[in-house]
Amino acid sequence: MLSVVLSLSACSAAKLSHEKLCKFFEAQDIDECEDFEEYCEVYGKLTNEVGGYLTLKDKKAQKIYDKLFNRLNSYHDYDVTEATSAFVNNKDGYVLVFLFTFEEEKDAGKAFRKYKTNLADDGKEKDLQYAYTYTEKKSGKDVLKAVYCYKDTLLVIQANTKDMDLAEELCKEFKLPNDF
Repeated sequence: MLSVVLSLSACSAAKLSHEKLCKFFEAQDIDECEDFEEYCEVYGKLTNEVGGYLTLKDKKAQKIYDKLFNRLNSYHDYDVTEATSAFVNNKDGYVLVFLFTFEEEKDAGKAFRKYKTNLADDGKEKDLQYAYTYTEKKSGKDVLKAVYCYKDTLLVIQANTKDMDLAEELCKEFKLPNDF
């Protein structure tokens, strides 16, 4: 297992932007979905080798938050102005990413605090708050739950996979603290 050194360096995290995240997904050969329905088809296929990402703005962005991220109503109803999500599933396992820009910065902070409740490691670096839990499993499919909050933006990474390269590369791209 490749381990990345905790990157709590003096340089601050790059702003979490949807545009930069989409460029990252494209560089990873993850296909952009045409619309929410196509993305839901990708998202719902746990047994196939699939991958895709989607970015939506304004009222359409709310669908990603409400119907995918908060489908079990575990979080409060917050208004989001932009949402990007990616799902990659293969023989090694899956990686799921959500990036939300909230209408109000305080809502991003509230969502961050709610999500981080059961995560083991947390910290703050300038304007970036973060928390994550990484668990190595005997099966080889390790489990990652990570959340990063930068002003009005929230990034969530969930993975259950033998290969954390995608999550590691994402954190490296945005200069996010991690130890997985």
